[in-house]
Amino acid sequence: MKLSTNRVLKINQSEIEEAILNLVFKRKPDLRPNGTDRSDPPQISFQISENTGVTATIILENKNEEVINT
Repeated sequence: MKLSTNRVLKINQSEIEEAILNLVFKRKPDLRPNGTDRSDPPQISFQISENTGVTATIILENKNEEVINT
């Protein structure tokens, strides 16, 4: 006789993103944004590959500069 119990935990994408950012900032605290301005929060995108599994790409700072040629 075999007794089996399963536990299921559902985690949404925002919780995964938060966990990834916590891991990044724990390993590289110098990457943590300064101040409390969250108007431009980090962007995280996920890519799934059969060979490498899940890869997260994190953009911590996105600066656009206007270049004017005179």
